[in-house]
Amino acid sequence: MKKILRASFAFAIMLSTTAQAQSEGTSFVFNGQRMVITQSPQINTAALAAFAESSENCTGLCENALQVDRRVAKVGEIELIKFLTCQVEDGSGLLTDARIPRERQVGFIVSSVNVPTQTVAPTNPFSAQILAALGGVPQGNGYDFSNAYDLMIYDSGPGSEQAQQLVALLIDANFPTEKLAYYRGGMQVCAGLGLSFVEPQS
Repeated sequence: MKKILRASFAFAIMLSTTAQAQSEGTSFVFNGQRMVITQSPQINTAALAAFAESSENCTGLCENALQVDRRVAKVGEIELIKFLTCQVEDGSGLLTDARIPRERQVGFIVSSVNVPTQTVAPTNPFSAQILAALGGVPQGNGYDFSNAYDLMIYDSGPGSEQAQQLVALLIDANFPTEKLAYYRGGMQVCAGLGLSFVEPQS
């Protein structure tokens, strides 16, 4: 490790033009391999429904807040693509999937790494190893995160709280807020916009 929706037609066109994800796709290198994200006019409705279902862990209106913390950047698809082609490609950033492995198996954004929320909770005996993998250096009773990865964190989408909870736990661990970004749209928006993602092997 060093894891509904309606988009307007105009926004979809802007995304495909700016991110160049309509036909040829947007490419970047991760771990020495070239990755490509494309955009299709055909929406994978089965996957979209599965991502929505994985967010249904509450009753009533299940929508989380737009902002996790005023110090943490909240981003959309354009920023997501830029993060992949810049920070992920140059090795300074990690796209981080906060979902539990069972939910991640439904599908995930290419190059993302899985850091389930509770793995960084103080109650997890292995949390120190996780924080170290994210770039934390033990210092006194805490960690020095000055050279840690930039993290863009996502989950299933607006109906899930796992990404927000992971952001909160990292802040509690003194992870620098300027190194954190929250992609609220998650898998639901990616699927709803026709963006490609890694699907389970049949």
